[in-house]
Formats: sequence, C-alpha cells, structure tokens
Amino acid sequence: MATKNKLISSNPNNLNTDADYRAWIKDLGQRYRQSQVMAACGINAEQLRYYWMLGHDIVEMHIEERWGQGVIKQLSKDLTSTLDRKGFSVTSLGYMKRFYLLYPEVVRNLPSVGGEMVNHIFSLPWSHHKAIIDTVHGNQQKALFFVRKSLQNQWGRTMLENMLSTILYETQGLAATNFDVTLPQPEADLEELFLEDKLARGLL
Repeated sequence: MATKNKLISSNPNNLNTDADYRAWIKDLGQRYRQSQVMAACGINAEQLRYYWMLGHDIVEMHIEERWGQGVIKQLSKDLTSTLDRKGFSVTSLGYMKRFYLLYPEVVRNLPSVGGEMVNHIFSLPWSHHKAIIDTVHGNQQKALFFVRKSLQNQWGRTMLENMLSTILYETQGLAATNFDVTLPQPEADLEELFLEDKLARGLL
C-alpha cells in the first residue's frame, strides 16, 4: 500500500487515468450536488410555507374588504421595504393568494391531509407552482397530479410548461394524492431547476 501511495505521489499524472481516483472524484461531485439540492429543497420548503401563510392571511383576514383595494399595492411596498428583498410584487402576492386557494387545507388540516403530500408540494420550486397555478384554474387534483409528475420525472420549468399544455392529465388522470415518489436526485436538471427559480426571483 505504501509503495502504491509513493508511486502516485511521485507521478501525479497517473491520477488522470486511475479508475479508482476518477470514480472517487465522480462520487464527490455527486455528493456535493446532492447536498446543494437537499439544502435548496429545505430553503425552498420554508419559503413556500411562508408564501402559503401569506396567501392565507390575505384571504382569511379579508384584507381587501378591510382596508380597501389599494392594500395589496401598499402591502407589496411594505414587505419589499421591511424584508429588503425582491419577490413581493403585486403580481407575486396575487400568486401567493392563489397558491393558498389552490391548497387551502394543506397546513390547516395537516394531520388529515398527510405529511408526505405536503412535503412534496413544498419541494417544488415556486416558478413551477406559478406555472401550475396559471394552467389548472383552481383544479386541485390536476395541480397535485402535475406536482407528482414533476417530482417523479424531475421536470425543469420548461418541461413542466410543455406538459401542462398537453392532455396528459386527461389521459393519465391517476389518483393525484398518491405521492409514491422520491425527492429529486441531483442527476437530470435539478440543479438548474433551483438555479432558474432563484434567478427568476432575483435572489442571484
């Protein structure tokens, strides 16, 4: 073993063709990307829970009835100023409201809804949810179907938008509450998936 280590140390160019070394480097790369994806999933989940709760407040507090139609514009200004970050435009707040209305029982009735389903909803990037919201027109089962399909197939936003424009749901309308999927792996386009979502929200 010592002889082998000495040989590699004195001939570093051997590392370029050493199969074990290259396999180790590949594994290190995969593990690093996995850690990035899992970290992104965790951050993404907390942000989505915040967005859901904000949508909940907008709806359940009847803020537009209470403070008038201009309250959303003022809320956008105040949140942007208070939090010192982008992502709370009037349009974005509208999406948060619709996000809550699409899944009103997600947090409120968590024990009966099922934690696994909730985790999957909160694992999908915000840009994906906006594409789903724009397409399903309040159909929760259709929305859940595409959440499940996105995670199963590791669709990026562009692929999801393409699939939303098809009749996939109508032809493969499976039980959308059956979340027998694993969380995305770093192969395919998951790294780009979270990167493009951050870029879209001005976080990078």
